[in-house]
Amino acid sequence: MQPASACARRGCIPWQGILLAVSLLTFWNPQPTGQLTIEPVPVDAAEGTDVLLLVHNASENVVGYTWFKGNITDSRHQIVSYSILTQTATPGTAFSGRETIYPNGSLLFVNVTQEDTGSYTLQTTRNDFSNEVATGEFRVHAEEKTSGLSVGAIAGIVTGVLVGVALVAALGCFLLHTRTGRYQGFSPPDPTPG
Repeated sequence: MQPASACARRGCIPWQGILLAVSLLTFWNPQPTGQLTIEPVPVDAAEGTDVLLLVHNASENVVGYTWFKGNITDSRHQIVSYSILTQTATPGTAFSGRETIYPNGSLLFVNVTQEDTGSYTLQTTRNDFSNEVATGEFRVHAEEKTSGLSVGAIAGIVTGVLVGVALVAALGCFLLHTRTGRYQGFSPPDPTPG
């Protein structure tokens, strides 16, 4: 007797057909266009290093990029804008001189400070004058000052101490042998043939 879920002729289970149909639809459906995103590289930066706000999935019909400090697109917080049509960058009121905008919209911060910590908003303008907005965020921490020595310095000190100990031991053996002639350690080979 066959189970109720098995097909009479081929021995297949009915839900296998549904699973196959769902799998095919998943792979044949074109994926939606990616949403505009900002990737901070790195997310956590040491003070004095550089941070890149990397733009992903910008529309193909973008004609301009504008960056703002914070989660707002207000001209008082505008850092810089870039026109793809004229290939020119225009600094805004929040421009510090340490920012560089690239033709793909990405924004580079040079020599970041703790005051740079926070959110940054990118507004893209398309050729139909519609806008798309995305926000990225990074943190800047104080450069850690180490009070100890580096690994290389410690290795150099240890090597120097070991060489010094070896030289002192060799000198001691030499003096003992020359003064007493009783050094019990290494003796040179007898030059007379035996």
